Amino acid sequence: MKYVRLESSRDERFVFAVAPTTHAELAEAFAPKGYRPVSAGFIQIDPLAEGGVRTIGDSLSLKLAPLPEDARLIGFLYGATVSQAAK
Repeated sequence: MKYVRLESSRDERFVFAVAPTTHAELAEAFAPKGYRPVSAGFIQIDPLAEGGVRTIGDSLSLKLAPLPEDARLIGFLYGATVSQAAK
């Protein structure tokens, strides 16, 4: 699954997509709201990885790679989503 980490002067967010789209196209949708991409790559669900998620690969369209903390932050979001779905 592709992801892009975006930042603005107000906050930051992650955008995920499984559709056939580029990282640049994902980021472009948020540019009018003041967001700029700071990292991008792919995620792999991996129960053996810390937080259950591993970041892999780079974005060719944005020329960005995952940041070291991306896997931990995405893992936190993933864990919270799975936990909430189990309720």
